[in-house]
Amino acid sequence: MSQNEDGEFIEIRREVIELMGRCILNLQKYELGMKQFLATSEISGNASKGLSNLAQRRKRYSGRTLGQLIGEFTGDYVSPDTQQDRNEELDSGKIGDSSAEAISFQMRFSVRLSEEKHAELTENLRELVTLRNDLVHHFLSRHPLSDLADCIAAKKYLIESLELINHHIKQLHEFGSNRESMKESLATFLKSEDFSHFITYGFSPGQPIDWAQTPVVGHLKAAEIELQNEGWTELFSAINWIRSQAPHLSPKPYQCRSWRALLRASSLFEIRKEQLENGTTKVLYRSL
Repeated sequence: MSQNEDGEFIEIRREVIELMGRCILNLQKYELGMKQFLATSEISGNASKGLSNLAQRRKRYSGRTLGQLIGEFTGDYVSPDTQQDRNEELDSGKIGDSSAEAISFQMRFSVRLSEEKHAELTENLRELVTLRNDLVHHFLSRHPLSDLADCIAAKKYLIESLELINHHIKQLHEFGSNRESMKESLATFLKSEDFSHFITYGFSPGQPIDWAQTPVVGHLKAAEIELQNEGWTELFSAINWIRSQAPHLSPKPYQCRSWRALLRASSLFEIRKEQLENGTTKVLYRSL
């Protein structure tokens, strides 16, 4: 080896070592970013006491390997849109008081991709795991850096590897940016009159009413428990009881002229009329 070749060999080997360090550091950057991303993809807690499951979730992911993180990312956070919806409980953990008086919250973010795009993302991330394992465990066995040609090949491989790692860092950042946009949109909605109306009355203005989920139906059923006689509840007594419990509830927000009209509109109750001796009519109802 000539003096010029020797100098070039030393310089390229130095570049290889620098590139290797950048690859490893950026892989760790990606891994830490993925841990933070998954830990904050599902938040629940007790708002009145300032408690949340964030610390628990951070601890949960702190010991995960890159392969485990990516497995959960592509199996839970990002899923194919052909997958059936799952009614899974949120991973809230034990966050303190779970009594009815506690003000709690649960929030979960996820993304649905086409089956094709999900498969492509999964495969690309598996390749990243393979790359990480090759760099950490097999690089020197494949590139012993014993001569100029090997150093040149190693440099090319590391440049390509660094580009791939940086691509995935950028992609994870884009997922995070999109999630932040969703959070901002959610925050705007939570401050809106439509959301306030939904919380108060159980439906959004202009949208179909799921009667079974509305507070007014819940109170009509609760009144039955309190007031029913032989399975039937007098509507007038129920109205007075509901007004004492939830004065803001009335038929008007549900586009009904009367409580009897609301009972009919819900299709959840049977209605019966009784003629009294004084000539007035008593309306009774019971749940179907």
